[in-house]
Amino acid sequence: MLHTILVPLDCSEFSEQALPTAMAVARRTGARVRLACVHAMMSPEEALLEGSSDGARFGREREKLERLAGEMTAGGVPTDSSVLDGPAAQTLAEHAAACGANLVVMTTHGHGPIARALLGSVSEQLVRLLRIPTILVRPSELSEGVARPSAARHLLVALDGSPAAETMLLTAAELGEAMGARLTLLQVVEPVATFHMYAPDGVTYPDSEDEATEQLRRLSHEYLERLADPLRRRGLAVATRVAVHPDPTEAILEVARDHGCDLIALESRGRTGLTRLLLGSVADAVTRDGATPVLTHSAATA
Repeated sequence: MLHTILVPLDCSEFSEQALPTAMAVARRTGARVRLACVHAMMSPEEALLEGSSDGARFGREREKLERLAGEMTAGGVPTDSSVLDGPAAQTLAEHAAACGANLVVMTTHGHGPIARALLGSVSEQLVRLLRIPTILVRPSELSEGVARPSAARHLLVALDGSPAAETMLLTAAELGEAMGARLTLLQVVEPVATFHMYAPDGVTYPDSEDEATEQLRRLSHEYLERLADPLRRRGLAVATRVAVHPDPTEAILEVARDHGCDLIALESRGRTGLTRLLLGSVADAVTRDGATPVLTHSAATA
């Protein structure tokens, strides 16, 4: 069960947009939240531009995190905070292990002072270093402050037929159970390429494109149903869906949008096969191009 949620921040309102998701999960699971900010030492140029000192910045960071932790604790979510030193991604990964976190919730980028924000490159590095799942939240330019916590009600779990991808299903099921959410298991298959055969007399023989695509769709449906059955026996509401689409990223985002999914779960590494590579670069694209939070982690490090 989830017991400790780490939320990396850079003391910007952008990064704080991860807090509602963390609070919603914590309230449902009884987990404790730990806020962490990696302090970046000020250069003389930054100190001059900001009219401040490195020590003053450190103090502001600590004060802000303590204030946020206090507000979250008062709101019913036990929370503490830490300001850390070191390379951002490596330091956060080590802190996650040290505090026993088994879930990280963070935005894909922040908006800190003098290019010191917790940017996408850090979140990407961190996902690859972590041995625990991460929920990535894409911050909105229009958001003002921290929104009210909202629980996930519909989880979309994208699978590619590999054991690596199926490890995320266990995490998604546990989270869905705790949140009282329903799950949709999705597999994307590419339509079989068109080909034609011509007889010498000019007669065109029917191609087998539709038949082959339908066979792939049927095999994918059977595969998803096998995975769904034990989850249904646990009492979870689980649907299955096969999307025939040439682009896995577009297919995942379309299904999430059309079916009102508020969390997409997929491994950051999978394999190629009948359904093409569904993970890795696709996970990055789903996180980058979609507005829906993404639950992911690197199966290669699990």
